[in-house]
Formats: sequence, structure tokens, C-alpha cells
Amino acid sequence: MDLEQDYVIYSLQVSLTFIAVSAAHYIELSDPLTFLFLSPITVLFGYTAFISREKARWQSTLSLVGLSFLMLGGIVAAVALIVAIGNILVSIFSGGEGFTNYYSSTSLPLLFTGLILGASIYGLAATDHETASQIRDTAAQITGTHAEAVMEKSNMLESQKSGQARLINLSSDSTMRITNQTVLQATACSRNSSRRCNRIRYGFSQAEELVDEQLKQKSSERIQSSSVDISQRVSDLVSNTLQGKAFLIIVPAVAFGLYGFHPLIGIFTAIWASLFSALNTPISKSD
Repeated sequence: MDLEQDYVIYSLQVSLTFIAVSAAHYIELSDPLTFLFLSPITVLFGYTAFISREKARWQSTLSLVGLSFLMLGGIVAAVALIVAIGNILVSIFSGGEGFTNYYSSTSLPLLFTGLILGASIYGLAATDHETASQIRDTAAQITGTHAEAVMEKSNMLESQKSGQARLINLSSDSTMRITNQTVLQATACSRNSSRRCNRIRYGFSQAEELVDEQLKQKSSERIQSSSVDISQRVSDLVSNTLQGKAFLIIVPAVAFGLYGFHPLIGIFTAIWASLFSALNTPISKSD
């Protein structure tokens, strides 16, 4: 069976489109592992890049059947738009055989698809305030959650708390030491070993231990209670930013966000395209 026969192209374009869009139903933005369900998109793009290595194929427009999932909304609708438009653009921008050509076939399509997707989101939000609010809240929540995860993994908050505690302890020790020396000098006990001076030294020693213990406890409680909720702060910042005309920033944000996946999508697209090419070669030679 030749992978470039018309009926094979028709069936694979339609079936791979439905598989790629349907898999998006299992994606959870809060769980990065679920993004693996986007991998069927690279299979479709890989096959399209393979059959379009010499010229653009009109059969790539069959991926428009994925737009039937737009009514589901959310992630599924976004993936349906990416698959439908991206697949056609991959066919247009594909050129030549080889891993490098297959890899680069997804570069501009991802950027243009991101612009179209971002413009669609902005247009929908501009005409429906409820939708705009949902998009704003979702973007704020996702950004805040990922920002907090990055902060936790980098231990930046713990380092900041440790630094504050060390600074407080150092200040406490320095203050007690200076106070001790000042009092001993004022009472002429700096070099005197009389009973009165020994009691003064002993009292300072006890006070230093007590103050140090209480200060550490109070400072630790205060540092913990005053810790910043990074997720909430970032979420509020994003939510306040995406107001009015500033919401237009969603267009380049989506475009460059999608384009940021190009290295990963490009590699897997090239792998699948190369695999289809390898499977097709023996069959072509036997014809």
C-alpha cells in the first residue's frame, strides 16, 4: 500500500485529525504530564509534511473537519483550531525531504496559527464579557500556579526566609554584645572580678540566652506569617493587567507561547515524517 495514494491520504488526514483533537479532552492545564496528549498532533503534522515535501497538498484541508469540535469550547476548541489551521500551513510551508526540512516545516505554521488563535480569543472576549472574564481568570490562575511552582523548585522563598532569620540573629547578637560592653564599662566592671560585677556578667549571660531564644521564636513566627502568597500575587497581577485594551496582549502572548513549543513539536514532527518516508520507500520501489 502506497502511503501517498489518494484514498490513504484521505483516510489518514481525517482519522489523525479526529484522534489529535479528541486526545485534547484529557489535557489538564494544572498537570503538565497531560500535555503528552498533544503528541498525536505531531503524527498528523509529520504525515502532512511527508506528503507535502514536493508541493502543497489540498488534502490537508481535510483537517478542517476538526473544527466540528469548536462547540465543546475550552482546550478542545483551541486544539481543534491549532490542528485545522496548523495542518494546512504545514502543507504550505513544507519543502524538501530530510529531517531538517521536516523540522522547519512547523516553524512558521506555529507562529501564524498562534496569531490566529490569539486573535480569535481576543475577538471572542471583546464580544462576550463573560467569556473575557473566564479567559482572564484562567490565564491568571495558570500563571500564578506555575510561578509558585517555579519559586518552590528554586527554593527562592526558603533562601529568603533563611536570610531574614540570619540577619535578625546577627542583629540580636550584636546588640546584646554592645549593650553588655557598654554596661560593664559604665559600672567599671570591664576588668573587675568582684562579686557585684560577676553578678552583672551572669545576669547579662542569662538575659542573652533568654532574649536570643525568644527573638528567634518570635522572628520565625513573624517570617512564616508574613510569607508572600506568590500564586495569588501573580494571579492578581495578571488579572489586573488583562483589562480593557490591554487584553490585546493576549494575541502576541498566545502566538509566542505556541511558537515556544516549536523545538519539541518540530522534532517529533520530523521523526514521524522520517518514519513515514522510511515506510513508504520500499513500497514505492516495488511499484
